[in-house]
Amino acid sequence: MSIGAWLRLLGGISSLGAVGMIAVMLMWSPHDVGPFGVTLWFVALYVVVSAVVAQGLFGLKSYLQVGESRLVRLRSSVRQGLLLSGLMIVCLALSSLSQLSWLDVVLFGTVLLIIELYVRFRWPQE
Repeated sequence: MSIGAWLRLLGGISSLGAVGMIAVMLMWSPHDVGPFGVTLWFVALYVVVSAVVAQGLFGLKSYLQVGESRLVRLRSSVRQGLLLSGLMIVCLALSSLSQLSWLDVVLFGTVLLIIELYVRFRWPQE
């Protein structure tokens, strides 16, 4: 698939997921959908935020003309989008349970930084 097709796929995923999440929020309460429904809602939020952040990072890297090929830019943007959105969604989920402290944010941020550095240095860019 071409880069444009991947970007359209990311846009479609984020659009459909956002519409579905808004529909669920307007039609049912968390009590109605239960724990499994709330978990699915957080998974959908993770997918939507990942796609939006990946598109934003790809656009920013393209605008700044980072010295990489378009494919490498897309792959690194998707990877970083997954990591950043994971941090956001975990913090949001813990916050909704009143279990979030600033040390948790530091811990998760450090883990994500280690993962990013490991991937960046383990598999060199093409």
